[in-house]
Formats: sequence, structure tokens, C-alpha cells
Amino acid sequence: MRLRRTILGVICIIIFIVIVRIFNFAYTFIQLLNHVDIHKIKARPVLERSFDTHTDDKKTVLQELTKENHSNITYIELKPIRIERLRVFVYSAVFQTSKSTEDSVSEVRIHAIKHQHDDPVFQCCLRSGNGNLIASTTAQLIRLFQQGQFQSLVYSCRSNITNQNIESVSFKINCAASDNEQRLQVLPSEIPKGDLAVCVHAVYGYVDPELIAEWMEIMWLQGVRRIFVYPLKTIDHVDERTMKVFKFYEERGLVRLIPYELAVLGKDLGFRRFKGNHRTYQMFSDEFVPIYDCQSRASNYKYTIVMDFDEIIVNPEQPLQLLPTLNDLLRQNPFAAYFTFHVENFVKNWGETNPGSDLVLMKYINRSRPMYDRPKAVYIRGRTADFTMHNSLPAKGFKRIRVPVSTATIHHYTPCRYRWSREFCLVQLSRFEDKSLLQIESLLTERMKHIPEDIRNPDV
Repeated sequence: MRLRRTILGVICIIIFIVIVRIFNFAYTFIQLLNHVDIHKIKARPVLERSFDTHTDDKKTVLQELTKENHSNITYIELKPIRIERLRVFVYSAVFQTSKSTEDSVSEVRIHAIKHQHDDPVFQCCLRSGNGNLIASTTAQLIRLFQQGQFQSLVYSCRSNITNQNIESVSFKINCAASDNEQRLQVLPSEIPKGDLAVCVHAVYGYVDPELIAEWMEIMWLQGVRRIFVYPLKTIDHVDERTMKVFKFYEERGLVRLIPYELAVLGKDLGFRRFKGNHRTYQMFSDEFVPIYDCQSRASNYKYTIVMDFDEIIVNPEQPLQLLPTLNDLLRQNPFAAYFTFHVENFVKNWGETNPGSDLVLMKYINRSRPMYDRPKAVYIRGRTADFTMHNSLPAKGFKRIRVPVSTATIHHYTPCRYRWSREFCLVQLSRFEDKSLLQIESLLTERMKHIPEDIRNPDV
């Protein structure tokens, strides 16, 4: 009897070990599928045409970027103001357009950071042009980026006062108190110049001007009509060569420059968080303040994209037809909150695979397989409750849509990712030739000729 129990126990242990090993094998296999091609896939064909000329918006595609009159544009900057007696810093205040013409409630979005262990309660003191208090309301937390000791967030201040009467807002534990206060100007969300806007998080240090110029031209050709750029002021200022190309496109009405100053959070959270490779959760949180601000300012645009200068959404058949592609996706998915795209990494460490091109982006035509790794998204107006850089919470009644690889992907021009091993990036990661963006090479080359040499290549 005892021997039988012993044998049964040994069998159970063996079965358990086998199950654990099967589980580990399955997990490893799934991880491998997510990163490395097991089966070779066919590279996309190169289409002979430079771009599709049979579109209704051909004139828009070929429209030139020309200088605009900026005399009526209000200067904006994100500068932290600490709410007295609270570990909260507020940066900006933006009106939100009501979804209904019958809605008499005004909403002001406040973009801020707070200490992770605090749950502060304070009031928004809404003021008229002469500084008089016309309404007070408790700030309601509606969005929160849960990383860093000081977390980025958005408050909503709602009142029955019409937008026309509100010009500034201050913040107190109680608006009736006579404490000293600093005020934020309340500005309206932007009147759309088209259907597409792009948000870029905090920019610092040096970014290749020629890369930026090519990226800006592609954005314009794809139908983007506003790009919000937030150059960091406090530390590691944006290089003057990089800033020069930003101002060039600001003069042409495509870019909206909003300088961004970091809050001083103490010795342990100094400005080193934006220096070199010292990436921290606090840095990620700081980067998200401009994204929240941008989402509010761009809230009237039909589509808002959050991405960087080294990322481009590409329809492999028609690279410039981003807006028609999004409209088709929306028709097919009427309850979409946002669209996410697989990422194809054009790894610069692999070397230039099309060195004969005069364009920075076109020199790299080898990519990884499509990965659903840190995907970026296109958000549809009014359909998300909250979001992060790579994921979002749809509003009630809406849902996320993963875009098929055959429809569009994100081309990401990047060095080996910091979390990849050298062996994985340079040896194991499968490579595929992809010439889909070369369809617009001749057009982009011509457009780049109209950009002054000292703008796109200031070192020459």
C-alpha cells in the first residue's frame, strides 16, 4: 500500500514537471513569434507609379507650404505653477468645445502633475477679463498617467458660465480665501485647418534637421495640417540647428511651437532625468504633459496622431493616402475609438541599404517583420476616455481597432532598441526589403530642393 502511494506520488511529480516545461516552452515560442520570423514572408512589391494621381485631393497633395501671417497668434508656453499648500503643478488651461449645441456647461481642461501619494482636492477659480471671480468649481480628475513620483494628469473644471466670459483661472483649496495666487490664461482649443493633427512629446537636444524636414514634408503630403511641437526649455535646450527647422515650418503654418519648462521637483528629481540615457519613469511622466496638452488643443480635429519624428504611417500601396485610408477604416468600423498599427523597424545599425538616395529616410529599406510592439495610434475625436503613449481606454460604446498589416503600418527608423540584445538585433532579427516608400522618392526630392540649405543641412 505504501509502495503504491509512493509510486503515485512520483507519477504526480513527473506530470507536474512535464506540464511546467510545456508551459515554459509555449511561452518562449509565443515570445519568439512576437519578435522573430519563423516563416519567411514575401517582401512587398515595388509599385512603378511615384504616387497615385487619380485622387480627388490631388491639388491638396501638391499644395505648397507658404509663409503665414502670425501677427494674431497667441504665444503659448507650458510653465509650471504650484498650487499653494499642495504638491500639484499646473501648466495650461484649454477650453473644450461642447459636443452638443444644447449643452450650456463650459469645460476647461487643466494639465498638471501631482505627487503619486497625494489625492489633492482644490477648486478652479474662473475669472473674467478684469480678474473678478465669476465661478468656482471643484477640479475633477479625468485622466492620469500612472508613472513617476510626480504623475501627469488632466483635471476638468465645469461651470454654467459661457466660454466668452472666462479669460483666466487660478487654483486654491477654497476660492473664497484671499491667498496670493497665480493665474493661467484660458485659451480655446484650435479651430481645425484640416482633419489631421499630430502630437509630438517633449523635444530636447539635437534632432537631425534634414530628417525633420523630410518628415514634415511627408506629413503635409499625407494631409496633416497641424503638428504640435514642445521644445524643452529648462535643461538640454533644443539645439539651435533643430530649432531653426521647427521655426521654418512654424512660419508656414504647419507647426505650433509651445515651449515647455519642467517643474523643479527636488534634488532627487532634478533635470538630470532628461540628460543622456538617464531614462526614468519621471521622465516618461514629464514627456506626457505635452501629450495631454496637445490632445486638448487638437480636440476639434477629426483625427489626432501621437508619434515621433522617426515614425511614419504608410499605406504600402499608396503612401500619401493616409487620410483616405483612415476614412475608409472609419466607414468599415463606425464604432472605432482609435486605430493602432503594427510597427516595422527600419534598423539603422544594419547600415544604409539604399545609399544612392539623396534622402535620409530613403537610405534605409530593410526592415523587421511587423511587430505589435509599442504601437502608436490615431485617435478619433471625442472617443477615448484616457490613453497612454501606446494604449488607450475607449469611451463607452467605442472600441480599439487593430489595423491589418496589409492596410497600413508604422515605419520606424531607429537604432537597435535599448531593450534588445545586440545578438538579437544584429543576428537573429529577420530582415525584409521594403521599397514601398520609394514610390514618393522623386516627389519628396523635388520638395526638399525648395528648403534652404542652411535649414535642412546647417553644418554644410
